[in-house]
Amino acid sequence: KYLAFWRDYMGNAKTLSDAPFQTLQRTIDGILAEGGRVVLVDLPIPPWHAQGAELASDYTRRTAPLFAQLQTRPGVSVVPAIDGAEADFSDEVHPKPRVTERWAQRLAAVVTAHPGLALTTRSAIAQ
Repeated sequence: KYLAFWRDYMGNAKTLSDAPFQTLQRTIDGILAEGGRVVLVDLPIPPWHAQGAELASDYTRRTAPLFAQLQTRPGVSVVPAIDGAEADFSDEVHPKPRVTERWAQRLAAVVTAHPGLALTTRSAIAQ
């Protein structure tokens, strides 16, 4: 049912368009050019969805070299796909609330491990 919906929604496409990946690259270039930092998090879909969706393998084929290249840039940190077990999802894409804390902790660990990515608050700037 879910896979049929996504196939219909995506027009039975076998591959993804180049446009979103180009937009991502331009967006990151712009952020870095302004002195910003980027944390790119590759969020999962359930294994059954990834295995049944043709576009999932195309996404992985495209993002693997892109994420590897981005990871080499100062100011960019890529958090690889977070493990997502079948039981972690309430449907084909949405994680259950109990899972979000675990994912947030993993993201926080990446941010705190890289001083250049540390978040700055207004109160810290004012001091």
